[in-house]
This record gives sequence, C-alpha cells and structure tokens, in this order.
Amino acid sequence: MAIPHRRYIALACAHEHGDALLGKVMPNDLCEVAETTRPITPRPVPLRPSMLPHYEAIARASSEMLAAARADEWHEVAHHEERCGELITSLKVAERYPGAPLSAVDHERRMQLLRQILSDDAQIRALAEPWLEPLAPYLSSSRTR
Repeated sequence: MAIPHRRYIALACAHEHGDALLGKVMPNDLCEVAETTRPITPRPVPLRPSMLPHYEAIARASSEMLAAARADEWHEVAHHEERCGELITSLKVAERYPGAPLSAVDHERRMQLLRQILSDDAQIRALAEPWLEPLAPYLSSSRTR
C-alpha cells in the first residue's frame, strides 16, 4: 500500500492558494480530498504575451511627442511624456512575469523600436534646448543655493 504524498498536495494547494503555502504541510481537512499516491501536475502558469506591443506603444507615444515638439506644442509634449512614463511603468510590471523568449525577428523589431525611441528622444531634446537656454542661469543658480 502506497502512502499518500503530502508534499505533492502542498504543491497543488500552493498553486491554487499562492506560494505562501509552498513547502508547508497542509492540514488534512484542507486538501484531504486531493491526496494521491502519484504526483499532482500543477496547471502551467500562463506565459505573458509578447512584450512587443508595449515597446510599440512607447514608440508611438514617443513619435507623437516628437511631432508635438516640432509643432512647438510643448503642453502636448508634456502630455505625451506623461503617457510614455505610464507605458514604461506598464512594461516594467509586465516584465516581472515569465514569458517566452523573443524570436530573432521579434528581437530585431524590439531593437529597432528602442533605436527609434532613443532617436526621438534626442531630437526632442535638441528642439527643447534652445527653449530651455534662457532658463539655464536660473536653473544653475538654484542648484548652488
């Protein structure tokens, strides 16, 4: 007669109830029905979807910010900058979850998007620097105070 494997039950319950239960012996009344003599295969954790949509959204917002800077609409630049920040935060949160590695094509697309975002940023800064130049004395003197 085989002895039920409580360790497998704990893993199955931890999968259902969170990792805080992982490795703990489960009380009989909580998982007794699930006892088995063979390992329980936990449901696979779904992989996050591709990260490319995040990068594409950031690149779109960056392009819109550049267009606003070129049109001398600095309030719109600020709006798009805020939107970029929100999208970057969303990307960072999504990166916490497991995902399939990018294919070579997707990796190249990601690199292309990152280069576009950096180029847009450099162009925006070049457009903003003349506008910020008159403020430079005030900014530098406030730092020395």
